[in-house]
Order: sequence, then C-alpha cells, then structure tokens
Amino acid sequence: SRKYVDRSNYYNSFYNFNKSLKNEVAFTHKTILGVVNSNIKSNDYFYKRLKAKFIDKEILKEKPSFITKEEIEYLDNYLEVIGGSDVKTQLSILDKTEETLSDNLNKSKLDEKRYKSLYIKIGVLIGLLLFVLII
Repeated sequence: SRKYVDRSNYYNSFYNFNKSLKNEVAFTHKTILGVVNSNIKSNDYFYKRLKAKFIDKEILKEKPSFITKEEIEYLDNYLEVIGGSDVKTQLSILDKTEETLSDNLNKSKLDEKRYKSLYIKIGVLIGLLLFVLII
C-alpha cells in the first residue's frame, strides 16, 4: 500500500510544481533556478529529482518501484524542456503537462484509496484467521 501512497505523493508534488512554475513564468519571469529553489518543499522522489537536476547538477540513478520507466522518462523530458524556450511556448508546454498530470494524479489518488482499504481489510482478515487458529 506504500507504493500507492508514494505514487500519489509523487504526482501531487509534480502537479503542484508545474502549476507554480506556470504562474511564475506567466507573471514574475523568475529564472528556473529561482523557481526550483523556492519550490523544494519535501524530500519525495520528484523533489529529489528536481534538486539533482537544477541545484546539484547530477544525474539521480534512483529508480523507485512506484513509477514506471516511461514515467521516469517523461519526468526527465519535462526537466530538460522547462526553462528552455520563450514564455508563450513554455506556457503551452506547461498547460499540456498540467492536463496530463491532473489525469495521472486523479488515477493515483483513486488507486491509493482503493488499495489502501483493501490492504487494511486483508490485514484484519489475516489477524482474525490467526486469532482463530491460535484458539
């Protein structure tokens, strides 16, 4: 069940950063490094990846089990594209990314809700079974 919680947190962080970046690009015209510095809020995988790319200037080799290889490639492509074009193009890219992330975030929250309760129910049933077997 931790996998689904981590996945949901990842997409939530990604979505919030994208939304924040979109606002910054549209209104304040901060540099990408300034936006990244002001948005690193936690130590989850998305923010680790963001920090590694823009602050530490290194490649993060960690491959978590809660996202697929394609999703990691999507994140890498996103990190390569942001901050590399004019404002109009950047906003267009961020809008399309927001739509994709919104869908993925909703799916991951549904999965988390569905599987979290399933694992709780299975745990209770196993506990009851062990209790009956011991008696």
